[in-house]
Amino acid sequence: MTEVRYNDVFRGLIDYGIRNLSLYRDHVNELNVFPVPDGDTGTNMLLTIENGYAAIEDMEGDLSDLAKKLGSTVVLGARGNSGVILSQFLNGFSETAAKRGSLAPEDFVAALRSGVEYSYKGVADPVEGTMLTVMREATECVEKLIANEEITSLEALISRFLDAARVSLEHTPDLLPVLKEAGVIDSGGAGFVYLFEGMKKFLSHEQIERVDGTVKEKYVDYSKFDRTSSFPLGYCNELLIQLMDGRRPFDEAEFVKDLGELGESIVISRQDDHIKVHVHSMEPEKVLNCCHEYGEFLSLKIENMTVQHTETHKIVEVSPGEKHTSIGVVAVANDRFMRDKFFEMGADVVINAVAGYTPSAKDFMDAYEASDADHVLVFPNYKNSFYVAEQAKELMGNTNVTVFETKSVAECYAALAILDFGCDDPDEAAYTVRAAISRVRIVNISRAVKDKYFGETAIRKNDHIAVSGGKLYAAGASFTQVVKNVINRVDSEMGCDVITFFFGEGPSRSDREEVLSFVEENLPMTDTDVMETETERFELILSFE
Repeated sequence: MTEVRYNDVFRGLIDYGIRNLSLYRDHVNELNVFPVPDGDTGTNMLLTIENGYAAIEDMEGDLSDLAKKLGSTVVLGARGNSGVILSQFLNGFSETAAKRGSLAPEDFVAALRSGVEYSYKGVADPVEGTMLTVMREATECVEKLIANEEITSLEALISRFLDAARVSLEHTPDLLPVLKEAGVIDSGGAGFVYLFEGMKKFLSHEQIERVDGTVKEKYVDYSKFDRTSSFPLGYCNELLIQLMDGRRPFDEAEFVKDLGELGESIVISRQDDHIKVHVHSMEPEKVLNCCHEYGEFLSLKIENMTVQHTETHKIVEVSPGEKHTSIGVVAVANDRFMRDKFFEMGADVVINAVAGYTPSAKDFMDAYEASDADHVLVFPNYKNSFYVAEQAKELMGNTNVTVFETKSVAECYAALAILDFGCDDPDEAAYTVRAAISRVRIVNISRAVKDKYFGETAIRKNDHIAVSGGKLYAAGASFTQVVKNVINRVDSEMGCDVITFFFGEGPSRSDREEVLSFVEENLPMTDTDVMETETERFELILSFE
């Protein structure tokens, strides 16, 4: 294979990788749940590599020239967490390819190894079960095959690399619980596989038509947000810094340490005196101030990740089953499990308040309209949402809506469990709901985010605190002991015929088993029900009846 052909092959591999990734961009976006479910992994990967390819598409020169140009350009144009990691891989790959001036199998594998090393080095806190794992395990596989002289052509090498990458991708949910809970494979890893799938198609002369990868400006419905909205996901910050004389000397380890105090999902890459930064932070202004100490911004992009999330996930969702024509139910759920559970129990419409999203008046208005019922019973399930739901009722002038002041999904669960959906009398149905809610005592258990006082009780950061009706029921360093104290207190005050556990993401399996065994041993006449939810708001919601 001549030098000129290596030039053409390199350009063709990147071109066809882009073409194939373009075909599956939307699918990769839909898989995106980590590190933030913002639905843009495929788009960011595509824009990143397209930026690099644009620099070499019509460029003349040998393989070394093209590889050097791609490596430097792709880093500076990286987009998003996934795009920055991919840019690091391509940068490391290109640097070795440029030095070797060859894409022979042993040189290609060396370039892959360099790409993996650059990728891991660029991430402040590498997480397995992501694109990093896929590229590393696939590379380790072909390294062994090359060492054993089992591969003699570039076509065979990429084919075996792709096979190993697909196997690794299928195993990503086993390494990253958030993927297993969502029932998906890693989105970045999937995009990486589609990229190499395109490269294989190039070598096998399989035609892929060009797809317009340009992302057009998308309409964003900002009316979903108002003064009462919460923005729990923070901001995605992407900056390109030109280091400047007279500013703070750049030390990467110190820089990463400083950013680590301001955010997470940190990815840093350097190209001469240009520093590409990706970081998620609740306070973007502090990120800007930190970065500005080193130089000037050549470009910067700050995106509200809560807005991104609500744009890529359905907020108001209608039950796939038959509609109720007399009594309809609208309920707010804080995770997919409770959404499915409410639908199973008879809800017509669920407002998805996942990731801490606070529903707007428009969300409730859309839900009332979608319920298609003569009278609508509404369960806001959060303190702040009750007033918003009432406001939506007034804005619509709809007198056939009854809003209950439920502050927890547990109250909604108790009410739906006994509600007669065949009832034609809305007053009777409302009476049944209020009676059910009145019999329930809800205790929320969460972690303290800082040292504070609850009344006269000192709470330390990371303590488990149990609160009901604004009163502190228990607090302490041990989750299981706090839960046991709550159960004993409520049992002494009102008795416990039924306890329903709504476990969030925090407690370990052993902790869950311990508190359930405690009830079984100490309250043998008490029935228990267990809900394994995905909520991050609380470690546990206890419902006592």
